[in-house]
Amino acid sequence: MFSASYDHYRESLRQLAEGFAAIIAHYERTISLLEIELARPGRPLVGTTRSTRMRIGELRIQDETLTIAFREKRCFLGNTITLRLFRRLLQRRNQFIRHDELLTQVWDGIRSPSTIRSAVKMLRRQLRKAGMKEVADAIDGRTAGHYGLMTDRLK
Repeated sequence: MFSASYDHYRESLRQLAEGFAAIIAHYERTISLLEIELARPGRPLVGTTRSTRMRIGELRIQDETLTIAFREKRCFLGNTITLRLFRRLLQRRNQFIRHDELLTQVWDGIRSPSTIRSAVKMLRRQLRKAGMKEVADAIDGRTAGHYGLMTDRLK
């Protein structure tokens, strides 16, 4: 009887955590949309670089369309945390980046590690939906406290 009760509470807490992660992701998307609206014409959008493209082999970020491109496929991300996260991972491809570095460099502040997990989960989902399973699978989080984009796995 105790085990069933424990499992029920554990499942409830897991669902609650997923709900909070979805709310945080929604707020971050809203903030990104506000940043787009507030950007002045002729100036780069908040969080973008001055270069128009970042390219590693067939994998590239197209800043003018806020899109990730891989071979013949495109994944529109918009001016979002997921695009900034992908840009940072691509800049340090084939290397692991510590969670605290990602929080500082992508989010510009202190957030919980679950924020990173939620963003990575959303990024992978968007890439898979766009038919870029190989790119989604190249985002490696198997090393505790780190993420990396292993572009050497893209064949």
